[in-house]
Amino acid sequence: MSSTVKVHEEKVPVDPVLLFQRMSVTAAFQDEIEKYFEYELAPYPLTLFDDIGMRKTQKSAIYDCFQTINVDINNTNSTYIIDGGFLLHRVVWDSEETFNVILDKYVQYVRRHFGSRVTVVFDGYDDYTRNIKAAEQRRRNAASSTSSDIIFDDSMTVPTSQQKFFANNHNKSRFISMLKAKFTAENISVEQANDDADVLIIETAIKKFSVTNTTVVVAPEKLLNTIFCNCKKGCSAKCGCRKVGLFCSLACTHCQGRSCSNVESPTLEDSFDTDQESLLGQFTCEIEQEEEEEQEDEQEEEGEEDQEEEETEILDSYESDD
Repeated sequence: MSSTVKVHEEKVPVDPVLLFQRMSVTAAFQDEIEKYFEYELAPYPLTLFDDIGMRKTQKSAIYDCFQTINVDINNTNSTYIIDGGFLLHRVVWDSEETFNVILDKYVQYVRRHFGSRVTVVFDGYDDYTRNIKAAEQRRRNAASSTSSDIIFDDSMTVPTSQQKFFANNHNKSRFISMLKAKFTAENISVEQANDDADVLIIETAIKKFSVTNTTVVVAPEKLLNTIFCNCKKGCSAKCGCRKVGLFCSLACTHCQGRSCSNVESPTLEDSFDTDQESLLGQFTCEIEQEEEEEQEDEQEEEGEEDQEEEETEILDSYESDD
């Protein structure tokens, strides 16, 4: 990280601490201090960078924000997505071993801890200078000694320690290529990103995800009834599900989506208005229409009761005349 700035086409070294001390001494009034602080006064944002590069953060501190929950997980049908960077350093090997023996160690470790349903995702090192973790990689390489570029094959004995070997990105890239070929030969699925693998790990997990049956209650029954048709006497014109735009489905207790008239049409657009009225407005109209029909039914029932009462009064009058 450079600590110089250009002033009139000349590079001038800047020490932010010394600059602040001089400002404190030379500033006679408060308004001068405010004027000075209108400028950045540093060749780079000090909150993000130091003399070496981007400031180092402690990733493990984020775990303090989460509450530990003990949950029993059934791993019978699980598929594991493994971070290749974690795997490279998890398996420990000696400098006296051949690369072929080391590759077998990685295969044994994956089989023993994760089984056969596993996918390993590696970082890419084609252009590691543009990697979003380039600053961290440079920091690690500066803090530890590294080895020179090594041209090796599977029968060659490792000439250096594991830490020094992986500190060289060219060596790491060649080793990953060899390990990928070994995993593929052992029917272990492998993916590799162009640079950082974090996004590809999530994408691979989504791609490998499969729907399985569960006995866990996923939602209250009342909520499910608002999503799926749940009629008991068939989906007719007065079906409440049909009025709110729900098609007859397997949840229908009358026919399980096989014989009701409220079946899903090929074009979903036909079930909605073409004047771009909002869905909420449609539902509101449907509810109002349903309430009107209920009122009409109540009025019909009241009319029938009144008619029965009139007929009863007429019969009573006939009996009294007799």
